[in-house]
Amino acid sequence: MDAAPAFDHSSDSNDEEEFGLFQALPVADVAVDESAWEFLPQSVEEYLARVRQEAKRIPNVVTSHIDPRNYDGERTAAVPLEAQSAALKVPQTAFTKALLEFLGVRLKLQQALLEQGRQKLGASLPPRQDSGAWKAFCLRQGGGISSDNLRAPSRALLLLTIDQGAVNRLLRWQVSWISEEPGLMLQCSQWLFGLMAVLEKPVHKETCAQLRLLLRLCSQQQSEGAEVAAVSQVLAVIAGAFFRQDESLILQGAQYLE
Repeated sequence: MDAAPAFDHSSDSNDEEEFGLFQALPVADVAVDESAWEFLPQSVEEYLARVRQEAKRIPNVVTSHIDPRNYDGERTAAVPLEAQSAALKVPQTAFTKALLEFLGVRLKLQQALLEQGRQKLGASLPPRQDSGAWKAFCLRQGGGISSDNLRAPSRALLLLTIDQGAVNRLLRWQVSWISEEPGLMLQCSQWLFGLMAVLEKPVHKETCAQLRLLLRLCSQQQSEGAEVAAVSQVLAVIAGAFFRQDESLILQGAQYLE
């Protein structure tokens, strides 16, 4: 068998020097007649020769002479950094009680869902995307965090009825309502507790952002009375430790969440 003819790599070295890449296929050098560029190239070789010729005309460094002062009037207004809330401190006894109770409720709801499947709620619910209607619905059934409240038939059945899309949406709404009206913390706390008990991992990025907002709100609510402070600590333990949105709370609950 005759040996394949040797290929002259001189054009390859030119490609490497000019463009930083070796050519994929051997292409012979073709004389470039720039007077004929108004017509389409007649071959692949001629097309590539034109590309090479145009590339050689491009300087290695291109500068643009722009006076930045011309754009002073179009600068974005300075946005102040959000004030950082003081780190939320939860006593170890309260931390342990809140986390273990939450884990117990979450396990019971998961078992009920596995054994019974998604339930059908006899009463009609607000439209899925109607935040205002859901706000009125939830606030009519508000209340502080307690096992008795969570076991209320209407709320427990609802938690086993709605899908994860509705869980995420309703949880984000609840946090937004508290952000707009801090006085709603007590009324929304039971819903937040229950929704986080059925919220599946991994958590959607938008929900993670709302959980971090909830942590800041809980920190701000510590001076609003003993009942609100206690509720805020419970929610902070769940959002910060169980859903891993606060480093210090994660470390505090490491022995229970390994």
